[in-house]
Amino acid sequence: MWNTYNCRYLNGFSRPDGPEIIFVFEDGMDRVEECRWKNLYRIGPHALDGNYSQITLNVLGRKVQIEGSNYNDALICRLKLCEKESRAIKVIVRKLNDPGEKFQIRGISSTFKLEPTCKVTFACAPRQWPSYSPTALEEIIEKKKNLYLKNRLSGDEFLSGCVEAMIEAIAWNTIYKSNWPHICSPVSREWCISWGGYVLFDWDTFFTALMVAAEDKELAYSNIRAILSEVTERGFVPNFGSALAKSEDRSQPPVGSYCVLKIYLQHRDIGLLEESYPVLKRWHEWWFKCRDGNQNGLLEWGSDAKGVERWQYHNLQAAKFESGLDNSPMYDNVSFNERTNTMELDDVGLNSLYALDAWALSKIAAELGQYGDELKYLNEYFDMKRRINELLWNEKTGIYQNRFWDGRFSERLSPTCFYPLIAGIPSIGMARRMLNEHLLNESEFWGKFVIPSISKKDPAFADNNYWRGRIWAPMNFLVYEGLKRYGFESVAQEFAIKSVELFGREWEEEGHVHENYNAITGEGDDVRNSDPLYTWGGLLSYIGMQELVMIEPWSGCIRFGSLCNRRASLRNYRALGAKWDIESSDKGTIVIKDGVEIVRSTGAVTVNVEAL
Repeated sequence: MWNTYNCRYLNGFSRPDGPEIIFVFEDGMDRVEECRWKNLYRIGPHALDGNYSQITLNVLGRKVQIEGSNYNDALICRLKLCEKESRAIKVIVRKLNDPGEKFQIRGISSTFKLEPTCKVTFACAPRQWPSYSPTALEEIIEKKKNLYLKNRLSGDEFLSGCVEAMIEAIAWNTIYKSNWPHICSPVSREWCISWGGYVLFDWDTFFTALMVAAEDKELAYSNIRAILSEVTERGFVPNFGSALAKSEDRSQPPVGSYCVLKIYLQHRDIGLLEESYPVLKRWHEWWFKCRDGNQNGLLEWGSDAKGVERWQYHNLQAAKFESGLDNSPMYDNVSFNERTNTMELDDVGLNSLYALDAWALSKIAAELGQYGDELKYLNEYFDMKRRINELLWNEKTGIYQNRFWDGRFSERLSPTCFYPLIAGIPSIGMARRMLNEHLLNESEFWGKFVIPSISKKDPAFADNNYWRGRIWAPMNFLVYEGLKRYGFESVAQEFAIKSVELFGREWEEEGHVHENYNAITGEGDDVRNSDPLYTWGGLLSYIGMQELVMIEPWSGCIRFGSLCNRRASLRNYRALGAKWDIESSDKGTIVIKDGVEIVRSTGAVTVNVEAL
């Protein structure tokens, strides 16, 4: 199958068996061969299997739209200039990596002028492929386009365009790499070029799998396999794995088991658990072997004295990289202990996610019939819950706080202080204090846009630099999941609405799915270190989608609707072997499974999965 797999070329298509075609653009002496993000005007619909894709590029002062579609072994392409007043541009169709000349360009000369008033449609087809008229090729590509648009995951009303954007950002960042599993979705295809062809980051890839599972189960599974295949000899999933090297000194936040569990509950494929469980177990066991430097039963971020990679290792900055929060103010005044290979700081976020990992592993073990493991991980979960409550809860401030080894609480608050919610750690009274005194406090975290990566009271908030004050979708996701777990429905709905509105304004204005966003203005492109098409930015949309349909890991139920009586709908959501349509408004919720209405309710409704 032809697809947009080569990370160097937004202006081309490739096949896993090698052949590629690219479009070279010329205007006099000016020439463009590689179109990258700098040439992007707007991504468009993209079937994850390559059966249809559309993108508009800025090339030599023109907006050129490229469409592609598969038809048997052939690639059918359509190019057009998007503005009538544009000047014609010369296009050279180049074939690459086609030993034996198995494919031919059909329907055009390999060099032609693209005029403003016409479209050019042609095929790159096997030699034995019969010729088709331009009209027939137009009919084929239109049919493929309409079929994909009809069946893709899509939203309407309040979710209009948002869930499509979430998938498009993943699809346009999906590449083919030489080692198995071959198909994966890096955070940004642009990053892969300097890493030898691909680079996968740990928690980023798990979140990508979670999002894309709503449209394509197989790509979700491929991403899980891809990041787990990077596991080190010592058993941990590394911060990054690439064609050049992997981080042998450090891991990243342990969200893998939770994401795998959520995907499993959505698709009920026991094979996913059977494949993943042994690696997830080894990773889980690695943490306490290597990251409890002061031996008090709590974990710290760290970095081992082992590394050959391009950044740093065995120092404080490398330990920050393990946290995933590369320059967070939480770690500004923390010491790195070279003897223990850890920060001298017990971290709320890490310990909460580790407890969540133990809880998720207990659920996975039960599904696999490994009841001894189930009990072991449940016991560990409850032990962690007790230690976090005893050592990291600050009764005076009403929130969990990081703690220095000398016993002092760190005064710096971030969304990680709310991660105990997703792990089910605080009592309901403690949870309410966290919300009322901190999350909903507009001088700290609440406001038009949520949730800043450090409290607004923190001096570093004004830096507006990466994890120093900007909004990050993974933090929003983890806090949102915690709100849902504790049944804070009205706050969760408002949180979801704010997340979708933040995502939607930048998408509508710029066509961007950003790595991070300004917490005051909501802008994504106001700084240079916020990639414009970064997969996990789509988690802001995913949160809104979950307000319409969410399979709850803690209850085993599926919940439908709503967004505080806003009109919203979701089409072609894949789960439980079916396609689902959900409509929600002030009149109630309608649920349609494979074209048949099965639920009509005056409000949100929760259904036991077994009943479906």
